[in-house]
Amino acid sequence: MKPTIRTLRRHAWLIGLAAVTLAWSLSLVADTVPALRGPSEWRWPYELASDPGRIATSGLALVVYLVIAFWLLRQAATHRVDDQRSRWAWAVIVWALIGTPLIQVAVVYLRHPDILRELFDRTVSLHSGGYFSAVVEVEDINEYLRHFPALMPDFPIHPKRHPPGIPLMFWLARKIFALVPHLARQVALPLRGFQCDNMWLQYLSDPQVASAWASMALPGLAGLTVLPLYRLGRRLLDRRLALVAVVLYPLILSVGLFATTWDQFIPLFTTLGLLWFVRGLEERRLTLLLASGMAVSLGTFFSLGVVVGLAILGLYGLFWHTSHRPLDLKRIALEGAAFAAGLASIWVIYWLLWGVTILDIWLVAMSFHLKMDRSYWLWLFYHLYDFLIFLGIPLVYLLAVGLWRASRDRSRKPIHILTLAFALGLLVIDLSGTSRGEVARVWLFLVPWALLIGVQALETGFLGKNQVSRSALAIAVLLGLQLFAAAVSLRVIHTRYKDHPRLAPTVAALPAQAQPVSARFDEGIELLGYQVETSLGASPAVSLTLYWQIDSRIGWPWTVFRHVVIDGQLVGQRDSHPAQDTWPTTCWTAGDIVVDSQVIPLDIRQLAGRATLEVGLYDAQSGRRLPVIGERISSEGDAVEIPLSP
Repeated sequence: MKPTIRTLRRHAWLIGLAAVTLAWSLSLVADTVPALRGPSEWRWPYELASDPGRIATSGLALVVYLVIAFWLLRQAATHRVDDQRSRWAWAVIVWALIGTPLIQVAVVYLRHPDILRELFDRTVSLHSGGYFSAVVEVEDINEYLRHFPALMPDFPIHPKRHPPGIPLMFWLARKIFALVPHLARQVALPLRGFQCDNMWLQYLSDPQVASAWASMALPGLAGLTVLPLYRLGRRLLDRRLALVAVVLYPLILSVGLFATTWDQFIPLFTTLGLLWFVRGLEERRLTLLLASGMAVSLGTFFSLGVVVGLAILGLYGLFWHTSHRPLDLKRIALEGAAFAAGLASIWVIYWLLWGVTILDIWLVAMSFHLKMDRSYWLWLFYHLYDFLIFLGIPLVYLLAVGLWRASRDRSRKPIHILTLAFALGLLVIDLSGTSRGEVARVWLFLVPWALLIGVQALETGFLGKNQVSRSALAIAVLLGLQLFAAAVSLRVIHTRYKDHPRLAPTVAALPAQAQPVSARFDEGIELLGYQVETSLGASPAVSLTLYWQIDSRIGWPWTVFRHVVIDGQLVGQRDSHPAQDTWPTTCWTAGDIVVDSQVIPLDIRQLAGRATLEVGLYDAQSGRRLPVIGERISSEGDAVEIPLSP
């Protein structure tokens, strides 16, 4: 009995932490306390996932990640030969690189059976993104960058609040794809079919559509953060704890839930910035401080929100210097100048080349951002809650332990200096009121810093000398549980598109009542048959149904023309995309028979003379008709002629 009591006392913190995490997770799933999702002014949308199979698959992906990650951690901890340890350490890092997109894709799949479609929809949606549409049709990037502040008010909701870094990534992706036309076509073809009713998108070029991959690939790019995270962990903590941080990173809620948002990419810059900042101070190297400023500057070029992180870096530098006496004011001035030069670098280049300053963009962005009419005092609490809860309840506990230890430390280790700077800086950021809404996504650039501060709590008492920490495993399991509960309960990204596309207007075989015809257009489009009915009287019209088929996917939305001609005179016309403008040729699947029905009004009371229905395909932008060969072909070779009986 006594050993059991001693065991319970020793693990009381873990039992309590598990109880709180489980209670929060169950309450979120059941939505028993809506305030867990935010205040009444704005809260995360509650929407339970409904497909048991996909829920189970997503949960299994989390389990697989955890099992492999901690097996690799154990191997890295138990091998005593340095070369073997190094190889296993890199295996852990590589698995985290893979695990980051794996978990994000699993979370996407939990709600959407077509992962690729959901990633594309999130990219092109004006509601969840908007950066794609803000730049995709831009030809002169110099004019675009020169007039960017003036263009911002006309952008969708998100890009009108951000610098040009994100649109520029789409433009660069487009230019790269333009250099490889065959690759651009292969990449763009499947994407076009995801939004068959979006004709604006259908008329974009292959490189323009393919540029959507700049955002769709973000789950993979987000994993790159673990590389500088490991290096920073080695410097601030030790190798074992750095590997624990690397394993935990993909499990953090704000990392796992926000696939395709550019906020995932920015932690790469801020982690590099902090790594070089710490090294620059310790090694007294101005070049590293310059590089640190440049990394943070790149981050601000993607999101002005990164500017608030300077409060933490500034406090870290201040605390570090005050803990290393005597103060060298000349050195402090040189280091500050080097960092400031790096911080200004991207914006100085922008100003010199295009005449735009950060202030120009800041004023426009804030003019929209600060219009949000939300309570200051209410959000003071919810900002911290939102950031910390999406960081994860287990890490919040570790943060608290780390802060307690840092406050009692007299030696002022770098990790303890960072802890104090982070806590005070986060409070300053919160009190500033620069945000009036969800920050779980917007403050994601702070997550790697918070993670390392939390992991330091495992430094003493929890990690065995030659074994992987059970406590670290428990933290990871609880993080995974909380992430899974949030993924099941919340829709944190909404495209406002329908989750399920409309059914294709197809049939398995040509109907018996249809008249077969053999006509093959360029692009591999074949007209298999047709049905036609003519009604005369008060409202004369021709009812026409065409049956089309293709050999392979088509990369352009060809328009169908249907002309009724009597003795060379046009008496009726209906031009549209197939199936009454609902199913453009870019959405057709090879082998399917597409049903294309349309009614053609006539401006006559009777069909006298030789009445013919001409059918063909053309490019609505250039007017060019597709050539056709086969039966009943016009003399020009660009239309199929169907005789109409009077």
